[in-house]
Amino acid sequence: MKTSTRQMPLLAVGGLIGAGLIASGYLLYRTFTLLGEWAPDRIDICSAVFGTGCDATLLSPSSWQLGVPLAGWGLVYFGALAMLLILGRSLGNGFSGTSLIAAQILNGVGLLVSALLLLLFATGKAKFCPVCLVIHGINVALAPMLHLSDPRSLPERVQSLRRGVQWLLGHREDTWARWYGLGFATATLAAIMIWQWVLVQTELRLAVAEGAIVPAEVIQQYEAESEMTVLTDDTDPRLGPVNAPAELVVFSSFQCPGCRSFAEKISQLRESHPSELSIVFKHFPLGTACNPDVGVNKHPRACQAALAAEAARYQEAFWPFHDALFAGNLRHSEEQLSSLAESLGLDLERFNEDRHSSEVNEKLTRDVALGSRLEVDATPTVFLNGRRVRSLNLRAFQVLVEHAVSHDSVDGHNPKLDQP
Repeated sequence: MKTSTRQMPLLAVGGLIGAGLIASGYLLYRTFTLLGEWAPDRIDICSAVFGTGCDATLLSPSSWQLGVPLAGWGLVYFGALAMLLILGRSLGNGFSGTSLIAAQILNGVGLLVSALLLLLFATGKAKFCPVCLVIHGINVALAPMLHLSDPRSLPERVQSLRRGVQWLLGHREDTWARWYGLGFATATLAAIMIWQWVLVQTELRLAVAEGAIVPAEVIQQYEAESEMTVLTDDTDPRLGPVNAPAELVVFSSFQCPGCRSFAEKISQLRESHPSELSIVFKHFPLGTACNPDVGVNKHPRACQAALAAEAARYQEAFWPFHDALFAGNLRHSEEQLSSLAESLGLDLERFNEDRHSSEVNEKLTRDVALGSRLEVDATPTVFLNGRRVRSLNLRAFQVLVEHAVSHDSVDGHNPKLDQP
């Protein structure tokens, strides 16, 4: 059975709306991830597919309107379009033409918003986001497809729109009035429900990000984790005293945006617990060059950056090098690594020799093997005194560090010092 001329554009419209819902849903999920609910590097499609992240855009003020991320408004927009077209098909000819006109008007508003946001991208007033650009492309493609889906001429559409306005103003009786009312009311209700869900979820995530957590629940979740042997030694970069009651072991990758964000949280933790917290860095690059358990080469230059950081450690400069790596664009080309070493005053000849040495490579191999044994599957992955910490919320870490310190003072010993 052949598909009619009208059905083909309608199928294309359905596909575009579905793609818009998926893309907007992903960006909303990613926004919630960055607010600290899950491991930020677990699903980073922007970096994996396009080679550049969307994180800076998603957290920028321009990406939030009326207390909701723009990705959430995208869900509302595409959801309303989908509901209009579904109801147009369900309620029959009495509403199908009207629903198409309503969808075209809504798409026109969406095009104006897309034009404004694209202008902000072009002028540099908003950070570039590849998935956002895909969504705007979907929005633009919807316009001609919606036009082709309506077989009526432009004068007929204008006349239909005029009748609809007259009916809305109460100036015209229409046999299909109740279907119009039912259709528009249902589509509006669906949009409101999506908006309400996004708003509630956003407020919940923001509350967590701002520290509105339940300490007892955080501690309970932490203590439910199995205690594991996370070996550390004097070759590991460390901040804080080795016998501190709280030891935080961080598995990180130098091309990981989430790791960069977490490094800033570490600085704040150190300031509030200078003598009670020890932070140990472990390499776990998500690159296939040095990590055989990585299925996708998400961070192709992370292995080289890790080797360079280890070489900097040989000149007592690991942490300055660590901070500088995360302060840059996370690309870490050979030229950038050498330039960074030079800017820190390192001996370049020794630096280049050390980062290609067997000792440095063996250190990286040991860290990766330990991470694999501990089932590290994303970065950053963090262990506090041998237990994995699932939430990357700063306030949660403060609660857990204080819990570890109080537990140590009650027991009268440091469990890390009991390791063989």
